[in-house]
Amino acid sequence: MDFIQILYVFLFSIFVGVFSGLVGIGGATFLIPFLVFLFGFDQKLAQGTTLLAFTFPTFLLGAITYYKNGNVRLDISVTIAIGMAFGALLGANIAQKIDSKILARIFGIVLVVLGAKVFVDSFR
Repeated sequence: MDFIQILYVFLFSIFVGVFSGLVGIGGATFLIPFLVFLFGFDQKLAQGTTLLAFTFPTFLLGAITYYKNGNVRLDISVTIAIGMAFGALLGANIAQKIDSKILARIFGIVLVVLGAKVFVDSFR
């Protein structure tokens, strides 16, 4: 990647960080398609790159703000973190055995289904 592409990724990442902090949605929802469509990443490469980017310090900064304002349940957060650690390991191993095109379809279906549910529920 050249400097302009790195700059573009950096600026888009700032947008993703703001949006993630604003609505609590995982940045991978935006970053994976961004890396696939704009930079030609394979689905697995985009997912792996994004997972590494979302290590502890990245989420910690947003979580601290929510915690300071009384909007974090530590007991539930710890339980989720432990479950996700095991799930991420299992999911990453399974993903390596699935063709990237099928993995991209699964990713797309999950986004559409979850997006539709959130949208419909917002009218209740």
